[in-house]
Amino acid sequence: MESGKGEASTKIEDENNESVGNEAAARTSTVGTIEEATTPLYPETENAFPWYQRSNNKGDEGSTESTVLTELIGTGPRRLEASEKELTHTPTLSWKHIYHQRILLEHNWREGHYDTKTLIGHAEAIYCLQFDDDKVISGSRDDTIKIWDIRTGGCRATLHGHLGSVLCLQYDDKRIISGSSDSTIRIWDLATCRNIRTLQGHSESVLNVKFDTKYIVSCSKDTTVVIWSTKTGKRLRTLVSHRAAVNAIQYENGLVVSASGDRQIKVWDVKTGRELKNLVGHTRGIACIQFDGRTIVSGSSDHTIKVWDVQTGANLMTLTGHANLVRTLQFNSVRIVSGSYDETLKVWDMKTGTKLLDLKGGHTSRVFKLQFSDTKIVSCSQDQVCVLAITSLDIVLKTDSTNVSESSSGISPKGLMPDFSSKHSITAGFDRTVLKAYSTYLYHRFLGFLLYVHILLTRVR
Repeated sequence: MESGKGEASTKIEDENNESVGNEAAARTSTVGTIEEATTPLYPETENAFPWYQRSNNKGDEGSTESTVLTELIGTGPRRLEASEKELTHTPTLSWKHIYHQRILLEHNWREGHYDTKTLIGHAEAIYCLQFDDDKVISGSRDDTIKIWDIRTGGCRATLHGHLGSVLCLQYDDKRIISGSSDSTIRIWDLATCRNIRTLQGHSESVLNVKFDTKYIVSCSKDTTVVIWSTKTGKRLRTLVSHRAAVNAIQYENGLVVSASGDRQIKVWDVKTGRELKNLVGHTRGIACIQFDGRTIVSGSSDHTIKVWDVQTGANLMTLTGHANLVRTLQFNSVRIVSGSYDETLKVWDMKTGTKLLDLKGGHTSRVFKLQFSDTKIVSCSQDQVCVLAITSLDIVLKTDSTNVSESSSGISPKGLMPDFSSKHSITAGFDRTVLKAYSTYLYHRFLGFLLYVHILLTRVR
């Protein structure tokens, strides 16, 4: 157990104990803990996010709220607009509707169109998060876990219990499991926010945790991976092989994948604890990984991202572009999104490794964690949690207490962009991009019609 805050506990280290980035800045004075907020809190964003800001204005009561897709033109955005009713209230399955929305989504991913907004959040740096359509749950250096309403931005609850920084967490529909620099793992009831069990077994900071209904898997600065019973909390086995802090783990299809400051990625059988593979390729400590059962993607303090085939152990691709440690990443079948200590987020093509987007200026300090979905990217940093909305109303959690400001003229205080609460900033949604989407849709329908005619003629003959 570490005394006090234990700044060393939040370092990712390589095998020579060389620090590759101290995640925690000097502790500032506490500005007060928000236990629960009954109204949304939205501080201004002009300093942290000079290119975009958005207020929580849903228009006149009874009117149809619009979801806005933005595109920069000069210093202000032009927007592709789709009604909320069209996006969320389709009475029957419409291929045309789905195709239209997919085209708009991919257009915004491809071009990097998004907008942001902020709310008052944790008192200090935010190390971890997870979100779904209903909520964001975040863990911080202020020793707390907060649950946020993703629609309103209001803080639903603050969970107290850890005696050190909350470095990692995961939740499902019943529980939250968190790991801390106090070397413990805590299990919380999601409905009541009560701490129902505390697991003790690591001798230093718990750096990552993953679980399902059967197993909890944790890793630590103490160089070990521990497998616990989700049902009983009993420690089942300890995996020992790494020579430095185990910074990240993944658990999928009965396999545990661990990544360490010793520059190695190891694959283990969760039931037996047997080491199955050892992947070597990074030249410095590994900070983050994701594993989907077939592919491993890893980020390192050598500034690179590597893609691996878990069956063969082959390094399929190496992506270069970050200027500092790659601390966090996520991938799906289409793209990889990564966050770095260089204060940027980058989006890569999963198949070719090509860098598609370079999102700069969103954070003013190191990026610690990100998660993305089809419609948004949520990332947290030494300074704030950031939601980059691709299509819909989203939020940014901040660690400061800046007050909200609004502009009645439709221009932000610095005049950098239109205020999204102003009717003057609304433009027609049926522009060239939407027209192109519909043209592509009609073209595909025409090809389908030709194929149908061809089949009929073939049968007649």
